[in-house]
Amino acid sequence: MTESNDHDHPLFAASALDYDLPLAPQIARLLRRAIVTLNIEPGERLSEQEVANAFGLNRHAIREAFLLLRDSGLIRVMPQRGTMVLKISPEGLENASFVREALECAAARAAAVLRDPTALARLEANLAVQRQLAKQKNPEAFFECDDSFHHLIAEAAGRSIAWDIVDDYKPQLDRLRYLSIDIKIKDRLTADSAFENSLHDHQAIVAAIKKGDADEAELQMRNHLGRIMAALPRLASSYPDMFASDPHSKPGASAQQGQGRRRIGRANQTVRSI
Repeated sequence: MTESNDHDHPLFAASALDYDLPLAPQIARLLRRAIVTLNIEPGERLSEQEVANAFGLNRHAIREAFLLLRDSGLIRVMPQRGTMVLKISPEGLENASFVREALECAAARAAAVLRDPTALARLEANLAVQRQLAKQKNPEAFFECDDSFHHLIAEAAGRSIAWDIVDDYKPQLDRLRYLSIDIKIKDRLTADSAFENSLHDHQAIVAAIKKGDADEAELQMRNHLGRIMAALPRLASSYPDMFASDPHSKPGASAQQGQGRRRIGRANQTVRSI
């Protein structure tokens, strides 16, 4: 994690952009990744001009990207006062965990009922890559493969939209995931356990889907997703400055809550359709 406000990360470069596509969503995605991986820490201030300079762009595209990040609940845009990365909200984590568990457990059940051979082959291929990355102890690469695994579960259920909704909420949980690895990586034995636990969970989920055991697939998914929230008390105690003490008090909460209600409405529709 960086201790500087100078955003010289390789992500913040014009070469990272595809100019044939809208720029604001790309910039938002790159900034989101930097925030989620804690290269930009909770409580750190962001400057439109500094980010614009880093990308070699005008401030208009950066402003649009900041608005997208605001809607994801990652930053607070304060007119005339600047922009700040929000601290990790326990309430936001609980909401994100609730939505993710509802959708992904339903997706695991549906995938076990369908047992699509092509989908199962893709899951097995993903597990093979995970095994290699677990040996390398590369958190970013492993988490990307982990995300692909969960996306494949949604596709195996015939409900890709479920992953799209989960992806809206995931940044809150992803910061907790990276913070957890940051602690664990200091102890090689504990770090090994962190990767191995995730891989073990994924293998159990796929095994249940292959058997067509919907109840077991749902149970294994629920147990897997519960791991990160179980670590919340320890992480909040170890890194108190990174967590919001009163999530209800932050300015702009009502706008974010409104955005959250709209996404929860979409989530409810998706759960009913799975």
